[in-house]
Amino acid sequence: MDNKQTNRPVRRRRRQQPLTYTEPKPFNRKKFFLQLLIVAAVVIALVFIMSIFFKLGSLQDSVLVAGSNRYTTAQVIEAAGIREGDSVLFMNRATIRARILQKLPYVQSVRVGIKLPNTVNIEITESEILYSIEALDGNWWFLNSEGKVLEQTNWVDAKDHTVFSGVRIQIPTPGQQAVAAEPEPKVDPEGNTLPPILNGEQCLGTVLQAVKLLEQFGVLGEAASVNIEDPGNIYIWYGERFRIDLGDHTNLEKKLGYAVSAMEELESNRTGVIDVSFTINPSQPVFTAFQD
Repeated sequence: MDNKQTNRPVRRRRRQQPLTYTEPKPFNRKKFFLQLLIVAAVVIALVFIMSIFFKLGSLQDSVLVAGSNRYTTAQVIEAAGIREGDSVLFMNRATIRARILQKLPYVQSVRVGIKLPNTVNIEITESEILYSIEALDGNWWFLNSEGKVLEQTNWVDAKDHTVFSGVRIQIPTPGQQAVAAEPEPKVDPEGNTLPPILNGEQCLGTVLQAVKLLEQFGVLGEAASVNIEDPGNIYIWYGERFRIDLGDHTNLEKKLGYAVSAMEELESNRTGVIDVSFTINPSQPVFTAFQD
């Protein structure tokens, strides 16, 4: 007989344990309803505690507003829709932000914070730089760089700010986004109607992009106007010192970056046209002095 077979360990079969079956306990209705009553009592107690300890008292003491110069604290609270006795635990901060942004046009951004047990913090950033644009009815309006309509103005005040020329807006509602009107069709010397290079929305978007970039470069203060009457030849008047020729609406960040660098390099008594359309020279801006 083979030794390997004789030395192989013998496997033992496991003894199967008998199954134990336990009868289910009968449903105890009294115990179930007692547990429900306990849970309900706890919930009622918590709601009662929250209604006492997490409610707003005097709004002037409970709602703290920071960053608002144009609007009083009372105006901000009213716009937010916050009332005395409101529970801070059930406040919807997104709703409060939306109300303030809609009802107070000069507010650019809002942060709402809750501090237990009963304080609401509202931090506001207002639009500081204004732009003016004409509506279809001939009235002038102030906008911010996001295209939000702030309030109606007149030409005397409008021209003291950066004016958008060559694009108009539909008759607006303060606090809402401006909606651009479609440009009037142009006719060539032969009497043919020319399709617009950019539609109204694209024209307004282009001028807003330009002023946002000027804000980022920190040189917007002297920008008198942005003209997009001809979308293929957009230009900016920087005070009375420079006219910045941008060409079309493409590569605005690059073009304005070159223009700002050129303005910084030119002597303070130099005035003229800074051409950054890159159609005259494809690699650098071209400066042409104004004629005396």
